[in-house]
Amino acid sequence: MLRVFALIALAAWLCLAGAVLADGESDAQSPAADTETTPIPEEQPAVGPLLQPSDYAPVLCDPGHAGFRYVEIRGSGFDAWTSQHLVGNLADASGNVQIQWPSVWVSPRGQLTLEVNLCTDPFRARPALPAGDYTVSVSPGSGAAIASASISIMPPASPANQ
Repeated sequence: MLRVFALIALAAWLCLAGAVLADGESDAQSPAADTETTPIPEEQPAVGPLLQPSDYAPVLCDPGHAGFRYVEIRGSGFDAWTSQHLVGNLADASGNVQIQWPSVWVSPRGQLTLEVNLCTDPFRARPALPAGDYTVSVSPGSGAAIASASISIMPPASPANQ
């Protein structure tokens, strides 16, 4: 009885192994294997420097407001400039520099952070930024920008639109 059971188990195992091998061979030799779609590659991280605002369309600061309100601009991918100082600028749509950061530190991980104050800045004797489009850029002391990002300062919503 034990021999019969062993022979049945061996026959089942051989059938299963044969089916697995046949399945593998048919995929490799079938014409459909050549036309199958390739898997979608995983999303690759951004290559090179990138600036990303915390808010792309912040609301205009009340010119009479005495406090500060900031939009944070985070940079990543500045690995080639680690442990160095870069220059940052905020320019209006006409290209006029409104704010300048003369020394922007790049961390050992290739990251940086800029804070754009939307309100009146008593330390720099600058009024609140008016509504409009602005470009934040980072560059070495002289030369072209390494990376840039845009923000649009929007007027507050009118009560009629709410």
